[in-house]
Amino acid sequence: MVFSPDNKLLASGSKGTKNKLILWNVKTRKKIELLSGPENDVRKLVFSSDSKFLASSLLTEANNHIKNSLILWNGKTGEMIKRLKGHKDSCFINHLEFSPNSKFLVSSLFAKKDKNNLILWDGKTGEKIKVLNLHNTGIVTFRFSPNSNRIASTSFEKKNDSILWNGRTGEKIKVLDEHKNNVITLEFSPDSQLLASGSLGEENNLILWNGKTGEKIKVLNVHNKNIKILEFSPDNKLLASGSYGEKNNLILWNGKTGEKIKVLNGHRNYINTIAFSPGSNYFVSISNEEQNNLILWRIFYLDSAALTPQQIILLSHVYWAAKHRRKIYLNIKNCKIFAKLDPNIQKLIDAVNVTYCKKKV
Repeated sequence: MVFSPDNKLLASGSKGTKNKLILWNVKTRKKIELLSGPENDVRKLVFSSDSKFLASSLLTEANNHIKNSLILWNGKTGEMIKRLKGHKDSCFINHLEFSPNSKFLVSSLFAKKDKNNLILWDGKTGEKIKVLNLHNTGIVTFRFSPNSNRIASTSFEKKNDSILWNGRTGEKIKVLDEHKNNVITLEFSPDSQLLASGSLGEENNLILWNGKTGEKIKVLNVHNKNIKILEFSPDNKLLASGSYGEKNNLILWNGKTGEKIKVLNGHRNYINTIAFSPGSNYFVSISNEEQNNLILWRIFYLDSAALTPQQIILLSHVYWAAKHRRKIYLNIKNCKIFAKLDPNIQKLIDAVNVTYCKKKV
């Protein structure tokens, strides 16, 4: 089931002998039954970002033959707009997504060999815009850029494994072929300027690309196992990557340049989930282990070029105290330096056990 972005509607689909697809009004609890019957097995449901449209993927059984069914609905009234025909009937639709601007819909197949495994549709009318037919095998995943201008997709094949497309026309922009193994995760930066891709293997498994042109920016070679997940911070400043393995499995990068900021030690198994807070000052990581499986991290931005030499010396003492769990004492001179620091840095110092005094102790 899925809520509409405006929180007014809930779409639910069930399996079993009484399969139903129902649209609920959250406030009044009234329902509109869109489909019913044991032959309809609801698999995917997704609302457009403006809540006006609903797309559903079903497996339909007719005459002992199972086929997929992709339908576009009016998200307000529940009226069927169009059955979308273009995919191979006997294959499972594994991913369904509207563009952030709600104008387009993309669907993909898990089929091993099928040219029609990735299709771009008009998000309002359901008309087929283009079959993105350069992939020869099933689609692992795809992503719309936040500005809806680009689509990045990856498949199970090595040739044409990852491709950057025009999100409005479906035209190919560039094949992203620098990885040595299959790409399994893709992520655009919130400003759509960058694309990060992670692959299987121990080398060239994390690459940063220009999100508009597909040109390679940097290979981030620190992880020594398969990349599992990628996540940009909402302010575009950071990229967090998680991988398999006990070492180097969680790394924080500069989201603009790809420079490594820090290897975050704490998890001993592969990373399942990474999520940043809306303000980009916290993020949480979840791993597949019995202990330390969820860690909350706090982020501070320090611009050393904007600090005076006295402030840098003061902060070095603070970091030393924090690392060794010691108290730090600030005399009158250091208190004046402290007062001129950025408020965020002041919070960092306050997080350490700081004691203010009138004379040096």
